[in-house]
Amino acid sequence: MTSHDNTQGEPEAAQRDGAALPRGEVEVVLELIAARYGRTFSEDELGRLREDVTGMLERAAALRAVPLTNADEPAPLFGVDAYGSGR
Repeated sequence: MTSHDNTQGEPEAAQRDGAALPRGEVEVVLELIAARYGRTFSEDELGRLREDVTGMLERAAALRAVPLTNADEPAPLFGVDAYGSGR
């Protein structure tokens, strides 16, 4: 388990890189997953799901925290084709 897991419920706010999750947001998403797939998860499955959902929600919160305007350009993609270039 990771440091943001709490067996007694969600902490007041999970913090990582300045992004905060509202209390209970992870639990709401877990309930939606259980309702959508119509099953009860084992404690091990629930623990892994909680870690994954928490990470996804933290990354989404970090992205939302970046101030953007309509004038901001998308980041350019750059890649090198090491196998096909130069032939």
